[in-house]
Amino acid sequence: GDVNTLQKANDEQQEVIERQIEQLNRAWYVYGTAKELKEQHILRGGQALSAADFNKSYFTEIDIRVDRVFPLYSKHAQLLTVHPTGSYELVKDADKMITLNILDFEAFWSVSRYMVIQVR
Repeated sequence: GDVNTLQKANDEQQEVIERQIEQLNRAWYVYGTAKELKEQHILRGGQALSAADFNKSYFTEIDIRVDRVFPLYSKHAQLLTVHPTGSYELVKDADKMITLNILDFEAFWSVSRYMVIQVR
């Protein structure tokens, strides 16, 4: 009986640890035109996330350990949130469409767990 009780407690602790790890590795991103971002209160006065009432449901949730490539389907893009230089790159493909590649995910997400990109 003691072995079963200990095994059950161990399994429950493992589930809690896994949930905590998932939460620690969550982030959210959004990209859109200035008009779209303003409509969602994400962009105000040229500043991203400057007000607490921005539409959080407009963002896509990701796992920072897995999601590192973001095709933006635009020829013009600007990262509006602050992320360390050198932790990412904006790359144009043959059609001049931009993709954001995160090179160092720990550094990139160290400042903010939100990423806002304005496209045209």
